[in-house]
Amino acid sequence: MTIVDYDHDSGHISQPQVFAFIKDNLTHEKVFIQTYSLNFESLKLFGYRGSPDSKLLSLGCVDDRHFIALALGRELLVYKLGEVGMPVFKFTNQLSDWAVVRTVPHVDSIAAGDQTGRISLYQHIFEDSRKRKRDDRGRRHFVAAALYHWHAHPVNDIAFSPSGTQMYSGSVENVLVRWNIKNPNIREFTARIQSAIQHITVSPDNQTVAVSLVDNGIALVSSHMQLYAMIQKLTWCLPPEPGQTVLPAKMSYDPNSRCVVLNGRLGHLQFVSLDRNELQHSMDVCECNYVREPDTLLYLMQVVRVALSEDGSWMATVEMRDDHCTAREVDKHIFLTTSNSSSLQTRHPALSDASGGGRPKRDGSWMATVEMRDDHCTPGRC
Repeated sequence: MTIVDYDHDSGHISQPQVFAFIKDNLTHEKVFIQTYSLNFESLKLFGYRGSPDSKLLSLGCVDDRHFIALALGRELLVYKLGEVGMPVFKFTNQLSDWAVVRTVPHVDSIAAGDQTGRISLYQHIFEDSRKRKRDDRGRRHFVAAALYHWHAHPVNDIAFSPSGTQMYSGSVENVLVRWNIKNPNIREFTARIQSAIQHITVSPDNQTVAVSLVDNGIALVSSHMQLYAMIQKLTWCLPPEPGQTVLPAKMSYDPNSRCVVLNGRLGHLQFVSLDRNELQHSMDVCECNYVREPDTLLYLMQVVRVALSEDGSWMATVEMRDDHCTAREVDKHIFLTTSNSSSLQTRHPALSDASGGGRPKRDGSWMATVEMRDDHCTPGRC
């Protein structure tokens, strides 16, 4: 059961309706959506052929007329709830499939983002004065009122301010974009969010924007587009690179902070407190500015080995990047404590495997050892 969207009346936001996705057990092709009120009173039943994805459908209401916008591939369909039959409107994207669809509060307008990063806004779809154009067969089609394009990747989510005058969008660029509905050229950014954006929601007073991230975190952004708080628990880097596991560095124990050390976001280590059962802090080991390219697999630097001294005062890490084409990059960092920056870095190219460890010396200092294997060496010539 999923709360898909809010039911908007003119001038205020009423209680949300709850959608229950029910898969047809006989054909496995049709999905039924049962709507409920907050007291779980059954309202209306709607069925369609497709996948039960809450990003691809949205509920809207204007002048007591409830409608649902549904994206199926390149088709954007609008149905009136309670009326069985053909869709009221049908919009076709000529470039790519739709990725997300959302209704605009208080008006009969729809915003839809596609796989190319474009957002199309269709306004006032029930008005008689709607703009139309004719195709070669003489049929009339709806014309998008505005086009918003900044993202280079598929749009992951779209949200609106309570008044409907501002629009927020996010994707895998780690940037939250705020658009002015009346002028697509006016936009504001909150950049360098720690992970890709998954979901966006705006508070009823329009003072806070909550951004759900793919690494299990929630970023809180103010109305001035300033990131002011992070709600973070255990993080992860998904999906892993081909040939890698979710935890390539496995798990280690830090006796100094009584934390379990394991991989977090890409290039990071996270310290999970055993006493409080929560994330104590995250550490950027690789210090890389990670970028993404559409439909391209990028092999990036990742922490593959971690070793800590018995008292937790020293920590050694090994990072590796292997694209299976060029020479492998292997870096080694040694930290005086788990919170300081690196004091030593050495690069070993063209090394295929690495394992690390550590042991105390007689004078009380600590020695880190890194064992590596070079697949490009021939016996007797290394």
